[in-house]
Amino acid sequence: MTRRIRPFQIVVLVAIALIPSIYAGALVWSNEDPTHNLDGIAAAVVDLDAGADAADGERLQLGDEVRDELVGSTASNNFRWSAVDADAARDGLTSGAYAAVLTIPETFSADVASAGDEDPLAATAAELTVQTNDGSNLIVGNIAATIGERVTASLASQVSEEYLDNVYVGFTDVHDSLQEAADGAGELAGGAADAHSGSARLVTGLAQLRDGSGRLRDGLPELAAGASGAADGAASLSGGLESLRQATTALPDSAQQLADGAGAASAGAQDLSAGADRLASGSGTALDGARRLDAGLQELLANWDALPDAARRAAVQQLELGSAELVGDGSAERPGLTGLAAGAAQLDGGAASLDDGLATLAEGTGALAASAPGLAQGIADAADGGSALASGTAALRDGVGTVRSGAEALAGGAADAADGAAALDEGLGSLEDGAGQLATRLRDGVDDVPSYTAGQRQHLGQVAATPVDLDAQRVNEVPSYGYGLAPYFMSLALWVGALAFYLMMPALRASALAARGPSVVAALRSYLPGAAVAVVQGLLMTGAVVVGLGVRAADVPGLLGMALLTSLTFVAVNQALIALLGAPGRFIALLMIVLQLSSAGGTYPVETAPPLFQALHGVLPLNHAVEAFRSLIAGGSIGVAEAVPVLLLWLVGALLLTWFAAARARRRSRQGEPGAAVEVDAEVAASA
Repeated sequence: MTRRIRPFQIVVLVAIALIPSIYAGALVWSNEDPTHNLDGIAAAVVDLDAGADAADGERLQLGDEVRDELVGSTASNNFRWSAVDADAARDGLTSGAYAAVLTIPETFSADVASAGDEDPLAATAAELTVQTNDGSNLIVGNIAATIGERVTASLASQVSEEYLDNVYVGFTDVHDSLQEAADGAGELAGGAADAHSGSARLVTGLAQLRDGSGRLRDGLPELAAGASGAADGAASLSGGLESLRQATTALPDSAQQLADGAGAASAGAQDLSAGADRLASGSGTALDGARRLDAGLQELLANWDALPDAARRAAVQQLELGSAELVGDGSAERPGLTGLAAGAAQLDGGAASLDDGLATLAEGTGALAASAPGLAQGIADAADGGSALASGTAALRDGVGTVRSGAEALAGGAADAADGAAALDEGLGSLEDGAGQLATRLRDGVDDVPSYTAGQRQHLGQVAATPVDLDAQRVNEVPSYGYGLAPYFMSLALWVGALAFYLMMPALRASALAARGPSVVAALRSYLPGAAVAVVQGLLMTGAVVVGLGVRAADVPGLLGMALLTSLTFVAVNQALIALLGAPGRFIALLMIVLQLSSAGGTYPVETAPPLFQALHGVLPLNHAVEAFRSLIAGGSIGVAEAVPVLLLWLVGALLLTWFAAARARRRSRQGEPGAAVEVDAEVAASA
C-alpha cells in the first residue's frame, strides 16, 4: 500500500534541504568583503600637533594634513574618521562609539622637522598613537594597526621627501658656494697671470735700465774729462785771443778782418767755456745718480725672487724716483741728465761758432804774418789753445753721444719698469681680491657641508630610516586570538544547548497542562526543567572556558551571571518557538542561529556586513550576548548595560508566548480535541 506524502511534509523536506544553503549563503554573504567595507566603522582622530618651523623656514602643520586626509577619506578600506578632542575620543573608545582612536601628538611636526636639525642627536622619530578596545572587537585592533601602518608609511614617504629636500637644498648651497669659489679662483688665476706678465715686463725693463745706467756710468767719466779739457782749452784760447785782439787794435784797416774774426772767436770761446763749466757740473751730479741707480738695480735684481710683492713694489717705486732725479729737468735744483744734455748742446753750439771764428781768424793771420811780427806770439798761443780745444771738443762729443745713448736706454727701461710695476700692482690687487673671495666661498662651502660623528650618523640614519613610528595601543588587551572569539563561541554554544534540550524534551509538558491552575503556571512549570538545564549549562560552560581553557576573564562573576541570563533567555526563546509553532518552530530556531551568527560581528565588526545584517544586529539576542561576553572577558563595559535589558525583554517575551501557547493548548483540549497535550509530547517523541 503506497503511503501518500502530504503537502506539509514536502514543505518540511524542502526546508530541511535548504538549511545548508541558507547557512552557507548567510555566513558567506555577511563576511563577503569586510576589508572593503571598513568605511562603516566609526573612528576618531585627535590632532594635538602644535606645528613647527622647518630648516628652510617653511611652517609645518603635518598634524592638520594627517587629520584632514583621514577625515576627508572616502576609501572603502578606511575607517569613517571624525575629528574630536581627546576627552570625546576617550569616552567614545570606552563606550564603543569609536572602534579606534588615532592621536597625533603635540610634537609631531617638530619631530619631523628635527631630521633637518643642526644637531643630529636632536633628531627624533615622529610617532602616532592608535588605540583600540579589545572589549569592543579584537579584529578591529588588527585592522586599526594596519590602517595606522599605511598612514605612517605615507607620512614616512612625505618626511623622507622633506628630509631629502633639505639635503638637496644643502647640496645646492654647497654647489653655489663652490661655484662662487670657482669664480674667485678664476679671478685669482687672471690676477696671477696679469701679475706674472707685469713682473716679466718689470724684470725686462729693470734689465734695460741696468744696461743704460752702465753705459751712462761708463760715458760720464769720459764726458767729464772732455769737458774739463775743453774748458781749459777754451780758457787758454780766450786769453790768447784777447791778447791777439789787443795787438790787432793798432793794426791798419786791412787787418780789420782779423780783428773781427778774433772777436768772434773770443765770444765763441767764452760760450764754449760756460757750456763746458755747466757740462762739467751736470756730469758730476749725473755720475753720482747713475752710480746710486746702478747699485740699487744690482741689489734689486739679485734679491728679486726672494722679495715679497710689497717689497718689490716699493723698490720699483724708489728706482722710478731715482731715475727721475737722474734725468732731472735742467733747473738749478735738478740739473741731471737734462741739464747735462742742455750744457752739451750749448757747448756744441759754442764750438761751432768757435770753428767759424777760427776759420776767419786763420785767413786773417796769414796776411798779417809778414807784416805783424808782434802778433806771432799771440797767434801761437791762440793756435795752441785752438788745438787743445778741438781735441777736448772731440772727446766731449764722444762722451755726450755715449751719455745720450745711455740716457735714452735708461729712460726707455724706466718707462717699461714703470708700466710693468703698474701691471704688477693691478695684478696683485686682483690676486688679493680673488684669493679673499676664494677663501670666503670655500669657508661657506665647508659650513654648508655637515660633518657627523659615528654616533651621530647612526642616530640620524635610524631616524631617517623610520621617520614615523606607530604606537598601537590596545585598551583592555587580551593575550590571544581565542579571547576574542570566545564570546562568539560561548553565545553560539548556549543557543545550541537550548535547541538541543527541546529536541529531546517537550516544549509544553502534558502534566502541567492537565493540572489545575492558570495557564501561566502551566507555562512556567513547562519552562522550569529547561531553566534548570540552562543554569547547569551556563555554569559548566563558564567553568570550562575560565578554568579548563584558562581564559582569564576581567570580570568572572559578571561573566557567570551573563552566561546564566543568556542561557535562560535562549531556553525560553526556543521553548516559545516550539510551543507555539511545533516543528516549524525548530526550523525557525535553526534559521535564527545563522542570522545571529551572521549579524553578531563576532569576527569582523558588524559595520563591515551588508545593511540587512547590521539591522538585525541590534534586534537579535545572541548579538548582545556576544558584546557583553567580550567586555566581561577583556574588560570594560561595552554592551553589558544594553545586553541585560535586551535579554530580559526576550526572556519575558518568550515566556509570554509560551503562556499563550499553553492557553491555546488548554482551549483546544476543552473544545473537544482530546489528546491535545499528549500530542505535544508525541511530537517531541517522534522528533527525538
